[in-house]
Amino acid sequence: MENFEGQFLLKENKLENEEERKKIELIEKSSFLDTNEKIDLVLLLLEKKQTAWMGDCRIIRKKGQKAKFLNYLAEKKEKTENFLNELGFVYQSEKLKIEDEVIIGYDIKVSKDEKSLSKLIKACEKKDNKEIGLMLDYPKTAVEAYPNNLLDFREWQKRLSNKEKKKLIKSNVLKFLNFQPSKDHWQEELEMVKENQNLINEETPLLYKEVIKLEEDPLKKIDVLKTKFRGTLNLLKSYKRN
Repeated sequence: MENFEGQFLLKENKLENEEERKKIELIEKSSFLDTNEKIDLVLLLLEKKQTAWMGDCRIIRKKGQKAKFLNYLAEKKEKTENFLNELGFVYQSEKLKIEDEVIIGYDIKVSKDEKSLSKLIKACEKKDNKEIGLMLDYPKTAVEAYPNNLLDFREWQKRLSNKEKKKLIKSNVLKFLNFQPSKDHWQEELEMVKENQNLINEETPLLYKEVIKLEEDPLKKIDVLKTKFRGTLNLLKSYKRN
């Protein structure tokens, strides 16, 4: 009887792994998700994240561009929702938003289970930034350091030796960073990022290659993270990139 149950569980686990593999392949091949969104969805599938916050926005600088970008974002939003349904995720999708006639965008909160999604939604409604950070699986030390004791990129870069900078760049770990580290615990926090980096490399080498091919200087990424919080519109007023 035990052998039968063991064989049944083994077969069931194998089936789950096969289904998971197919979903990861779909994420890898997606042409409309950005690289960070792909990472988040893979980590959700592998149960290394409770929730993710997806979205896109555009800053309108030229007259006549609004209709073009509204159509683009509406199409991308619909594709993303259909894709999440196909993968079996639960999510809350917000309507397209326009702020100050300059910023247009949308956000989608995602999870594998309703309970985690509900916690993220409630934290957002209460504007509880620390709970939001924890639900997005940012390190507790980074969350507790918000907002006054986070790593300042310029000061941090000055403190790093050339050897340390080269080591960080060579490791590619900063390309997998999606939160602003704390001043006091950034080394331990980067070790946590490295764990996810290694998992991505192991489970989806194709996505890993996509990430490390990014041309951005990884040492500049922390400065961008001060103002870029994916999916939120209230911080985008200070985000200066197109």
